[in-house]
Parts: sequence; C-alpha cells; structure tokens
Amino acid sequence: RQVMSLSTERFTVPEILFRPSEIGLPHLGIIEAIVSSIESCDPTLRAALYNNVVLTGGNAKLPHYRERIETELRSCAPCNYPVRVILPEDPIGYAWRGARDFVMMERERFVKNYCVDKGAWEGMTKSGLE
Repeated sequence: RQVMSLSTERFTVPEILFRPSEIGLPHLGIIEAIVSSIESCDPTLRAALYNNVVLTGGNAKLPHYRERIETELRSCAPCNYPVRVILPEDPIGYAWRGARDFVMMERERFVKNYCVDKGAWEGMTKSGLE
C-alpha cells in the first residue's frame, strides 16, 4: 500500500484554477473566463447565462468549489443580474449525457445540420474551410 501525504498542496493546486498567474501562467482564472465568455455573448442573453452556470468535470467535485464560483462570480456580474451556479449530481458525466440526449432527441435533424460525410469534409478542406 502506498500513501502520499498532502499538506498545503490540497489548497494550492485548486487555487491555480482561480489564479493561474501565481505559477506564471498568462491565462484567465476560472471566474474571469466565465465572465469573458458571458460578456462575449449577445447582451440580451447575458442575464440568463449568469443565472445558468453549470459546473461539469472532475474539478467540480472539489470541496466548496460551487460556493466559491458563485460568490466570486456574483462579485463580477452586473448587480441587477441573478447569479446561479448549478452542480449536477454527477458532474463528470453530465456534459456527455446532455450531448447524448440532445443528439438522440432529434437525431435526424442533428445529423443533417451538424454532420458531414467524408466527401463533403474533403471538399471543405480543399477549399480552405478547415
């Protein structure tokens, strides 16, 4: 049996998600990335987007992650917008199941609008639409 003792790593590693500049990465933190994504959308959609932030993936299982995201996002969002951060019961499989359900619900329309066959793909790449 192998044991690895953790001390401050338990807190400093997840902190990089919020402040990547602390280890020299020139990237936005998770809050800034969420705000930037929402603010790049049509202004008529922004209030709804701030009110429907869904956390997915393994990081969403970190203790108090949802609460921190919601608190910090609230401080960055316009004061007249409601902020709601949702943590699904299974954040790791949630995005996959959502995509699967979307495809299965309207499979024929999905294939027609979002898929291409090999010939169409080759035609697009030859014409520079990669």
